Amino acid sequence: MKIEKIAGNFVKQDIDPHTPFQPTNLVTSSWADNCFIIREASKNGIKKDGLRNPQVGAIYAALSHWACSSELATVVMPTGTGKTETMLTLLLLQQCEKLLVIVPTDPLREQIAEKFVSLGILKSLGIINDNVIYPVVGIFSKKISTEQEAKSFVDKCNVIVATASILNKCNPEVFTVFKEHFSHIFIDEAHHSEALTWFKIRDKFSDKVILQFTATPFRNDSKRIDGKHIFNFPLKKAQEEGYYKEIKFKPVYVYDDALRDEKIAELAIEQLREDKKSFKHVLMARAENKNKAEKVHAIYQRYTEFTSACIHSGLSATEKKSIKAKLLKGEIDIIVCVDMLGEGFDYPYLKIAAFHDIRKSLPVTLQFAGRFTRTKRDEELGNATFIASVLDADVKEELGQLYAEDTDWNYLLPRFSEQKTQEEINKKRFFDSFKAFKDKKIPIADIKPALSTVIFDNYSQKWNPSNFRKGLEDKDSITEIYEDLNTQDKVLVFITERKTYIDWGNIKDIGNTTWDLYVVYWDTKTNLLFIHSSDKSSHHQKLAKAIAGENARLLTGQDLFKCFYGIDRLKLQNVGLAEHLGKLIRFIMRVGTDIEQALTDADKDNAEKSVIFGAGYEAGKEVTMGCSYKGRIWSKRTNDLESLITWSSDVGRKVIDKSISVENLLKRTLIPKSVDSIPKKYPVTIDWNDDVYRKYETRFTFTINGINYELYNSELQLVNPDDSGNIRFNFISKGLVLAEFELVLFKKDYEDFKFIQRTPTQKLHITHGKKTETVEEFFYRSTPKIWFVDGSSLEGNKYVKLKENTTPYSVDKIIAWDWSGVNLRAEAQDVYPKITDSIQYFCVQKFIAEDYDIVYDDDYSGEIADVVTIKENSNEIIMELYHLKFAKNGKPAGDIKDLYEVCGQAQKSYHWKHKEPKELFDHMLRRLTKTYKGNTCSRLEKGSEEELIKLLTKVKKSFPLELKVYIVQPGISPRLVTQEQLTLLAVTENHLMKQANIPLTVIGSK
Repeated sequence: MKIEKIAGNFVKQDIDPHTPFQPTNLVTSSWADNCFIIREASKNGIKKDGLRNPQVGAIYAALSHWACSSELATVVMPTGTGKTETMLTLLLLQQCEKLLVIVPTDPLREQIAEKFVSLGILKSLGIINDNVIYPVVGIFSKKISTEQEAKSFVDKCNVIVATASILNKCNPEVFTVFKEHFSHIFIDEAHHSEALTWFKIRDKFSDKVILQFTATPFRNDSKRIDGKHIFNFPLKKAQEEGYYKEIKFKPVYVYDDALRDEKIAELAIEQLREDKKSFKHVLMARAENKNKAEKVHAIYQRYTEFTSACIHSGLSATEKKSIKAKLLKGEIDIIVCVDMLGEGFDYPYLKIAAFHDIRKSLPVTLQFAGRFTRTKRDEELGNATFIASVLDADVKEELGQLYAEDTDWNYLLPRFSEQKTQEEINKKRFFDSFKAFKDKKIPIADIKPALSTVIFDNYSQKWNPSNFRKGLEDKDSITEIYEDLNTQDKVLVFITERKTYIDWGNIKDIGNTTWDLYVVYWDTKTNLLFIHSSDKSSHHQKLAKAIAGENARLLTGQDLFKCFYGIDRLKLQNVGLAEHLGKLIRFIMRVGTDIEQALTDADKDNAEKSVIFGAGYEAGKEVTMGCSYKGRIWSKRTNDLESLITWSSDVGRKVIDKSISVENLLKRTLIPKSVDSIPKKYPVTIDWNDDVYRKYETRFTFTINGINYELYNSELQLVNPDDSGNIRFNFISKGLVLAEFELVLFKKDYEDFKFIQRTPTQKLHITHGKKTETVEEFFYRSTPKIWFVDGSSLEGNKYVKLKENTTPYSVDKIIAWDWSGVNLRAEAQDVYPKITDSIQYFCVQKFIAEDYDIVYDDDYSGEIADVVTIKENSNEIIMELYHLKFAKNGKPAGDIKDLYEVCGQAQKSYHWKHKEPKELFDHMLRRLTKTYKGNTCSRLEKGSEEELIKLLTKVKKSFPLELKVYIVQPGISPRLVTQEQLTLLAVTENHLMKQANIPLTVIGSK
């Protein structure tokens, strides 16, 4: 091996060290006709070595691409399928004059450089013969200061391997040398290449032949790898062809954070012991950060039969190098790390992966999986095993299935990779259809317009996008136009640069430069033309006529408000009116609590709605929508061009739908009214703000007297409710009243409110995220909601009254049970001894005898319901929530007080419909042990924890979950029920159906 240093950087060539380096042109010429594409094959049980299918495919794809194009190209090859040998073969076949290989990390630079020096295993595969002279390889690790040093270094080498970081530090003179001399650029691990540092470097080599290699052509931060995808070898096919070993997954179900790492380590060690009987497997434990890694390492150090080490950024380079060297020598059985030893680290004996912190990025997960499942030539290795907790609340949806129990990783890994890659390919097809912007260095995929549009009827049923210039206003002020056209999807995009003069003086030499984006889209299915523009000064009729003809008609008027169709629980935030006063028109904008007056005025003969903006939910997702009768529709969201097109099409279909009635669309919107006193109505319940329910319940911790209390064991409960206009409530956790609060409304210059903690004197605090504050402060910003007997609600001082007539609940729908032997004044069965004549005990025993898989006692603070039953059917899981309440009179009667609290509890249930189904099961698993007065018991009255976990696994796999709510009150009877009781039951039924589509069943006495 010949090794020298030039400007502090190593230069290597695999030749006699006593001879000089071979001239680079001589080396390159030796590759001609001496490198061959030989595919591996197997015949009659005899295996013939050669390049793998993904390598052969990538090589031919690159050569074909280069034959007709110098455009930036991307090759997608799953980790472990041989990217490096593909690079080596392409270097030789293409006879690259000077090749620069860019990698993300220093260790990968060293590893890749050694492969180029030795040409990997090409010789052993018969890809090259003895006439091939090995390349001169430079390892660029030290900054080069002068142009001469750079020239000396580059002139000596056929290949230079460098990180983006070291290249970015080069001064302009040095970089110019590199730019002039390199003919080809290979970028490895190209999913990094969208970072600013990489992008700037790659852009400087834009006139060179650039080929990107990646296992993951996508990023979870929505950044896309640009470049034409010329080859994509699916992960599933890589596994089918044996390039990946089978994966075994062992799930861990432990909710206690302190015990979770212990259990993961225990299972990992069990697997290591088993594997060591036949293989030289090594266990890698992954932790989120340095501190966690050290804690995890301490657990593994207890297993003294194995040698372990911990590696992280806190160690010196020498220490890390020493640990990796020992690992490669087989002297380490367990390696605990943070960054998985760096990308590209290749050690085939890594076969057991213990995830003490789950990777929440699919690209990194696929890299990880690829590393553990890759096979090694000429040596038998066992299958890979992954161990992870399936109860990590932060795992994203696509990883929720990936880490679920009994998940077939051999199926899911390929599926997720293909799904995501296809998504990228679809986006790339859309964006790649725009050609011109590439030449202008405008990254069209990074254009993020606000979702807004004006809509035209295209009576000509054709369009002429090339005619758009004729439709531009004030053309004399336009200094530049950049345009691009996607002919397949009928989308025209152009950007204008305008010079506008200042309005604070008559100075022609000073002006402002304004850039505006225009997106014109013709939906051929509806024959609508959509125009989006950042220039809101016009509705762009002239532009529409230039493109679609003189008959293009702007859609205006009340029909545009159809865009609100399908948005549930719509809360209006702004309403504008156009009031006609003879020949004059007066415009009035109402916001906040003035909206009610605006809608009232809109019913007048001389007024019409002109602008409306609101927020609600559509298809289960939070949306905003605004509309002006003059023609513009918008949302507060921003997204990419493809999403703008989809959104525009959806809005357009609503607007032209003749079956939608504008008149009825906004009549039942919820309008908040500001009040300075609490309504004198009976409150039936108080509950957390919707924002609390939107987050995982483990994100909130309450603290008082130095003791922490979890949200899932806590609730708010009204204190002595009545219709006097006073609201007091307790914060209860684990059955203990920890604080009492009062809601106070007042008016000074404006209506306002506050929450006062009346008892105890020590304040109750809440920690959410990184913020800790008093609960009084928290309640002011995240205000609890109080529901009254008539269905109206109060949040702070914002009162919302329902706009609907309530039909009393049908007496015939009340199910009458025989409660013989039950004390109707005894509600709960308690813990030990259980109260066997209680209402809850009676219900639990009845349900146990029926065909339920799970019967769960969830009584006490933080409950979903008093009793939860679960039944798995062939096509869905049914979860029934039973809310129980004792009869105040000890027998059936027409007392409305028997229903106030239980109806309030039932109404709270709608929140669970809007959470992920897995969160209901997580909640139940966290509360498995019931505690009361020092006694404990399992909440599972029927079924086991394992069965509950299996049902959790099913809903994680999107198995349908249906909720039903039951009110059980033996104090009501079809014989004695009053209209007042039936009205309250109807309010509760409507509340559940309209806000969550959950049916209500009422059970009483005969």
